[in-house]
Amino acid sequence: MTDIQTSTRWIESTLQELSKLSSNSASTIMNTCGKNCCEASVLYQNALTIRESYSSETNADVILQAFKAKYPDTDALPKEGNRITLVFSECTCPLVKNGVTNPFICNCTTGFSKHFFETLLGKKVEVTLEESILRGDSQCKQYITICD
Repeated sequence: MTDIQTSTRWIESTLQELSKLSSNSASTIMNTCGKNCCEASVLYQNALTIRESYSSETNADVILQAFKAKYPDTDALPKEGNRITLVFSECTCPLVKNGVTNPFICNCTTGFSKHFFETLLGKKVEVTLEESILRGDSQCKQYITICD
């Protein structure tokens, strides 16, 4: 068994046990993992740079447009009112790409998104996972609701 297979097996087992905890406890743990994963990403570092460039800006639309200008392939970030829709046609999680298949890992992704958008926009957000490829949907879809 390769190191990746061993790690994947361990992660799958851990996710299985976490999913048995109360939903609040388990989700909190996975959201924290997502926050930590976010902070290690280049995307997060770029969000920090944009946020610093727009430090006095409170209009989320202006900041989101600045992000889209840096990442032109993010047309999949439509915003209506205080809600941004985030859609992926394939899972972007490196753990999933290495073989993790337990859909409980998606709680990590919502933690990633929450931390990313709170950092970028400088506002609290709530993240709702609407669809997940690991749950059998054709895409991953999250709603990012900006709290005023």
